[in-house]
Amino acid sequence: MARSLFDPSRITGPPAQAGGDDGNAWSVSKLNSRIESTLSAGLPARLRIVGEVSTPNNRSHWYFNLKDENAVISCVMFASDAKRSPTAPRHGDRVIATGRVQHYAKQGRTQLYVERLEPVGKGALEERLKKLIDELRAEGYFDEEHKRPLPTFPHRIAVITSRTGAALQDVLDTMRRRCPGGGVLAIDTRVQGDGAGERIARLVESLDARSEELGLDAIVITRGGGSLEDLWCFNDRALADAIWDCELPVVCAIGHET
Repeated sequence: MARSLFDPSRITGPPAQAGGDDGNAWSVSKLNSRIESTLSAGLPARLRIVGEVSTPNNRSHWYFNLKDENAVISCVMFASDAKRSPTAPRHGDRVIATGRVQHYAKQGRTQLYVERLEPVGKGALEERLKKLIDELRAEGYFDEEHKRPLPTFPHRIAVITSRTGAALQDVLDTMRRRCPGGGVLAIDTRVQGDGAGERIARLVESLDARSEELGLDAIVITRGGGSLEDLWCFNDRALADAIWDCELPVVCAIGHET
């Protein structure tokens, strides 16, 4: 019996999946549900977390962040639990928060739902800042007689900030309105995070050393607002020393508003 010839056109392959290439893709709801169930299965039902309170918003429900030097977690304490709390969270307070961690799918947010707060003293960051301020004050860093006089009509000012931040635009706008003849040398740098303070200190030293070459009359260090941890890089001893040693006057506009 003769065999029929092989006809490749009759090979149809596996059936195509509906919806193009998304047959194996998860929906956003499925992903959030899996995150929620994974957290629920992998963490104890109740946790005691020690940290420092940041940016509290004490309405009927209390919203705040708990942080240490390396991380932050969003927290909420509902009104029913807040009413029983002997104290409200204040910025800089060091507390132990007891509660559960859950993932709020509608906003894609993981939060600590706090049921009880226990104060444990002042925040570590606030203590470190106070200690540094005391040291600098004892060494005369804040004495008026050591401050450099500002130029009445500056020819050129160096501005150390992030070029993408609103602070630079505020400085440029103010210069156009108040001192249109002055020039601006914008120095782009990180203004948040590890190593930012040391980097800014080195920029101050470099600009001061090249002040005549660059035609500089003053230096402005600036960035917009933020939490204590966002602005922490400016609480740097190396940066304070660089400003102290700088022959040019240095204006610091940290955490300013438009």
